[in-house]
Amino acid sequence: MKITCIIPAAGKGLRLGGTIPKQYLRIDKIMILEHAVHSLFKGISAYPIDDYACIVACDIDWFETVQDILDRSGFEHMNALVQGGEERKDSINAAFHHPLVQGSDIILIHDAARPFVPKDIIKNLIDQTLIHGACIPVLASKDTMKIVQENIVVETIPRDLLFSAQTPQVFSYNLYKHALDLHHNTSVYTDDASLFELCKLPICTVDGNEIMMKITTKQDLKIAEYLYSSMDIYNGD
Repeated sequence: MKITCIIPAAGKGLRLGGTIPKQYLRIDKIMILEHAVHSLFKGISAYPIDDYACIVACDIDWFETVQDILDRSGFEHMNALVQGGEERKDSINAAFHHPLVQGSDIILIHDAARPFVPKDIIKNLIDQTLIHGACIPVLASKDTMKIVQENIVVETIPRDLLFSAQTPQVFSYNLYKHALDLHHNTSVYTDDASLFELCKLPICTVDGNEIMMKITTKQDLKIAEYLYSSMDIYNGD
């Protein structure tokens, strides 16, 4: 079995670092993207597989930096860079059609700005994908959720129906290719599970983890720094 990881990393994400995209900022002197790549390698290498690869879609100005990350990641003999597109879906489409993806059984897609993924969650995702064809990690909503229009509450949505989707999101290669062939030009989906939803394909879920946070704000970065200093984030301890 071959698993290929795809990381769209072409986003500008400048709110955190001025001229530096957030995935290249550092947590304990290590770039966020490198944390993410390391997490993925630890997770999939603990799984009984025959082959693996990692493809990163990024801005051409960052090719050298990202190649250095991949060369010391564990994916050093099976990696590739592609130029990212204007939108996330364009980056993923470019990565998916790289020759290195050929022969994959499982496609794992992960946000560049989510540095930490426990390896037990990666195992759960792969296990369920082999059964159901697609699986994503989710977190149940803690808050009461409201629909608000023009500063007026319109409706309260039952909290037990609402979940936050995280990454990595994991898919059967054949099913993902089918979905991409049908809807690669569609702009309405914001994650890869949404692409499956457009095709009416089932998506299994597993429990996510709050340490799999996406770093968007300065506060997120501070929380990530604390997590890194206080726990074994790769094992979820």
